[in-house]
Amino acid sequence: MFFDAFVCFEYTLEASVESLESQGDGAERVDSETKRRRVRDEDIGSAIIRSTKLLSETLKHHDDNKEKRHNQLVELEQQRLQLEETRNEVNRQGIAALITSINKLSEAIHSLISEKRT
Repeated sequence: MFFDAFVCFEYTLEASVESLESQGDGAERVDSETKRRRVRDEDIGSAIIRSTKLLSETLKHHDDNKEKRHNQLVELEQQRLQLEETRNEVNRQGIAALITSINKLSEAIHSLISEKRT
């Protein structure tokens, strides 16, 4: 995009110079040199302003995208931690249920053994 602005600037500058050169000789030539310099300086200033604006917009867009990606990563990390906590809780409950079942089975076996002895 900067190259396009530069080409446009260069074309405008050449056209301005040609039109100023065709205006006359002598005293007008000094006047035309002054006009050419002024037009060239204005064109350069305009090109610098456009380039600065474009660069500023590009940097802002980059920063916005960077912040958006960071927020998405933070959100994904929070979801991952929540899923891990949920999985750990399910595993803990499963182990607790298994221990309870083993204890009940153990009590039932002891109960059967006691009944057979008596």
